[in-house]
Amino acid sequence: FQQIISIQPAHNAKYVENLRQMVIVMARDIRAIIIKMCSNLDRTISQKVKSNSEQELKEIATESLEILAPIADMFGIWRMRWQLEDYSFKILKPTEYEKIGKRFNVDERKKRERFIQKTKNIIEKRAYEAGIKCSISGRFKHFYSIYQKMNYKNRSFNEIMDVFALRILVDKPEDCYLMLGLIHGLWKPKHRRIKDYIASPKSNNYQSLHTTVFGIGGKLTEFQ
Repeated sequence: FQQIISIQPAHNAKYVENLRQMVIVMARDIRAIIIKMCSNLDRTISQKVKSNSEQELKEIATESLEILAPIADMFGIWRMRWQLEDYSFKILKPTEYEKIGKRFNVDERKKRERFIQKTKNIIEKRAYEAGIKCSISGRFKHFYSIYQKMNYKNRSFNEIMDVFALRILVDKPEDCYLMLGLIHGLWKPKHRRIKDYIASPKSNNYQSLHTTVFGIGGKLTEFQ
């Protein structure tokens, strides 16, 4: 962990050297990079650094966003990735973060939680009837992901189609396809929004099916 205490972001003169150090340390013990992620996350949440330097805090946030969050995604530590991205986003682009945050006020958040819970209940009942064992978790798209889609795809907040996202874990790959059929039997899928990462896994061996449907009340909802 001490060897990778400061990983410089891209475009820095020491980037290649530090990246090599990071890879060496990861090869020895992958837990070191996880400790690094936790350390950066703690510092971005508290927004405190030893020197109380705003510039240093921005450097930590940039390091988290450009280097650590992608590695967390590669490891499959999605919750860590989302937190690294969102807290860094809050530091680096506070105005944009606040704008998105206002769309997620307390009252609306409660409505969204009820929507996700209702969707989960429907899916769990249908899966039980079909004899498929599954575990379902639901969430809202995190702020940085929404910002990226708004910024790079030139969309408004209301055009982000997968603000609601549910992840369904099953025992076997074939059960994924059965669940996909159940979901499409309940709600109409959106055209060209079905992705098969089981037949064609991602580069980090991530395997799942993705689909976006017109869910309860016609609200676009993503399932993984």
